[in-house]
Amino acid sequence: MKSQILHITAITAISVLLGSLNYSSFTASAKCNINSMKMNTMLVPEFSFDEENYIDDIPFSTEEVVENYDYQNTLNVGFCFEDEKYIDDIPFNTEEIANIRN
Repeated sequence: MKSQILHITAITAISVLLGSLNYSSFTASAKCNINSMKMNTMLVPEFSFDEENYIDDIPFSTEEVVENYDYQNTLNVGFCFEDEKYIDDIPFNTEEIANIRN
């Protein structure tokens, strides 16, 4: 039991020691970074770029692509129609006409 307590105490002491070393080196480097950031913000150079020439690097017609896209979307539209009532608009008896031809 005493050996476990001794091990835990030793591990805790080492981790605290290492943690304090990392913290002190971190704060020192952080201060340097903050100072350099202040210097960089004060000395920001201004850039000016010349206008570039147009490069025709699109190997297809975007107008054709859009027309094809619209065409495909139009074909995929689903239509829903209501059922219509039956209309008896045949003015003759098909059975009668079939018998006459025979």
